[in-house]
Amino acid sequence: MGINMYIFKSDSQTSQYMVLESNDTVFASAYLQDAIRVNALTGFEKFSQECITYMTGKTPIYSGDINLGLFETTEFNNHQEFVSFYAANKAEIESSTEEWVTPAEIVSSTFSSPEEINDPFQSSLVYIDKTRSPEGLFDKKAISKALFHKVK
Repeated sequence: MGINMYIFKSDSQTSQYMVLESNDTVFASAYLQDAIRVNALTGFEKFSQECITYMTGKTPIYSGDINLGLFETTEFNNHQEFVSFYAANKAEIESSTEEWVTPAEIVSSTFSSPEEINDPFQSSLVYIDKTRSPEGLFDKKAISKALFHKVK
């Protein structure tokens, strides 16, 4: 199973488009945006709303997680509980992910803090077509986060 990742960066190097391809078939795409913290959080919120809109009329399985620091990750299987916790802890959030999964698709939104001192904050939006992806690729949890996590 060969997977190719194609990355297209903006001239300013603050945004990236990524496409995953296998056997001449595109099965996943992502948009990542580097920003200051407040803008990256706003991007995350916007991308999450886009996921919700996209999944309207479908019956996805929802999962979310919020990390407030070392060993402080809270997981959710209900979007409203995620939103309440997010709003109450927004100033302390180091990373967060929301993911909606159907038998055919995955959409997700993420926010992440810098791994290195000079790195920017990042928000991303991911789409995966499971019907076109290589067999066995979805045997692990949070595949969208694993595929597109912090590409530089």
